Amino acid sequence: YTAKGQPTYMNILRKFEMSTIHASITGTHPAFIVNGVEKPEIFVGTYQGVIKNGELLSLPNEAPATNLDYATFLNAARSNGNGHHLITNAEWAALALRSYKDATQPLGNNYYGRSAESNTLIGRRVNGLTPGTVVSPGVVLTGSGPVNWRQNGKINGIADMSGNIWEWNSGLRIVNGEIQVIPDNNASSSIIDLEANSTEWKAISGANGSYLTPDGNGTTPNSVRIASSGTADYTLKIGILQDFGTMANPPAPALRISDAALSKLRALCLFLVGTSTAAFNGDGVFINPAIEGLCSRGGAWTDSSKAGIFSFSLSNLRTRAELDLGARPAYIKP
Repeated sequence: YTAKGQPTYMNILRKFEMSTIHASITGTHPAFIVNGVEKPEIFVGTYQGVIKNGELLSLPNEAPATNLDYATFLNAARSNGNGHHLITNAEWAALALRSYKDATQPLGNNYYGRSAESNTLIGRRVNGLTPGTVVSPGVVLTGSGPVNWRQNGKINGIADMSGNIWEWNSGLRIVNGEIQVIPDNNASSSIIDLEANSTEWKAISGANGSYLTPDGNGTTPNSVRIASSGTADYTLKIGILQDFGTMANPPAPALRISDAALSKLRALCLFLVGTSTAAFNGDGVFINPAIEGLCSRGGAWTDSSKAGIFSFSLSNLRTRAELDLGARPAYIKP
C-alpha cells in the first residue's frame, strides 16, 4: 500500500548471481545494489502505471497513464512513499535477463490491441475497438492480454513489458552519443538527483568498464558511445531502427570495448548476451545521439516486431509527453 493507503500490485524478483544467466556476466545483478548495499529482492509493478490521487499505481484493468513528461511520472512514483520509485533501467534489465534465461520473453500488444505475431493474442482496447483495427490509440487495459504477454509466461507474471506503451526508465540516458548511467540501482533512491546537471551521472570507460565523470559535452575521453555508423573508438554500432541483437563492438581499426565494459553493458541490457541475434526476437533500438535522450523500454502498439522486453529508446527529451509513453512503479525496502 502507498503513503495514501492505495493498493498497488507488485511482483517480487529475488536477488540473483548474473553468471546463472550467462558466463559473460558475473556478480550480483546491479538492480539489487543500492548505495553499496545489496538488497535481497525488488518489487516491480505487475501492471503499467495509473495515476490516482497524485500517486503512480500498478492496477489491473485500467487505462495506463500516458501523455505526461518524465518529471510528472517520477514525482508521482515517489509520492507513493519511501522506497517507491519509477522503475529503473537496472530493474528492467534484471527482469529481461531472467526472461531470456527462462525462455519466456513475452509477446504483447504491438499491433493496435493484438500481437502482430498472432491475431488470437488480444487485449481489451481502452477505446472499445476491435483488436487489430488500425485506429490510434491502440492501447489496451492493463493486464487484459493473455499469459503470452506476461514476462514469465504465467498469469502471475508481470504484464505488458512488450508493447502497449513505452515506459520511462530512470538511471540511463544518452548525451550527444555518450552512454551515461546512475551506477548500480542508485536511481531507485527517493532522494537521488536525477536532473540533467546532476553529478550522479557517470560515463563508462570502454577501456576497463570503470565509471568516469562526464565532461558535460558527451565527449568524455575513452567513454562508451553509441552510433549508427562509423568506426570510432569504444563506440557501439547499430543501424537506425535496427534489432538489439545486431548491436556490434566497433570494428577495427577502432579501439574495441573491453570485456569488463561489455559485462557492465550486458548487465544493463545495452549489449547482447551470447552470440545469437535471433534470441532477442527482433526487439528494436531507437536512438538520437544529438540530444540528452532519456530511456524508455518495451515499445508501443504500433511497433510490431520491434517492440519487446529488450527494446529500448534513447531518444526521449525530458519534456516529451505522448500517448504512447507511460511508466511503471517499483519499490525497494529502504
